[in-house]
Amino acid sequence: MKTVSSFWTLLSSLIISIGAGHGVAPIVLIQFSMIFNFSETDQIWLFPVLIFFVGQISLIISLFTERRKRYYYFGGSLIVFIGIIILVFIGRQDYSSEIPTLLTMIPFTILVVKSLKTKAIK
Repeated sequence: MKTVSSFWTLLSSLIISIGAGHGVAPIVLIQFSMIFNFSETDQIWLFPVLIFFVGQISLIISLFTERRKRYYYFGGSLIVFIGIIILVFIGRQDYSSEIPTLLTMIPFTILVVKSLKTKAIK
């Protein structure tokens, strides 16, 4: 039976991009900029980025635990999907730039769907 690695799912969640202003940036860069330079970041991104962060923490926990691995994995994936939905709505309403988020969520979605089908997570 093929397994899906939590590592690849976590990595694919880090490359999900946000299109805003005059460019596109992966979510991980937005997270770091909010941590180190919080006062100058656009506050509209705060809530979805925090949701992403909580989901990614759950995916990191699923990397290092054997107990309840599936709960952490699917819980984290669900939280990241909620963050994606919020990012798409924000991108659509404020910037008309939901396309980068939708395109870069494809690898993450494929890995989560594959793990649902195989029911095996490594």
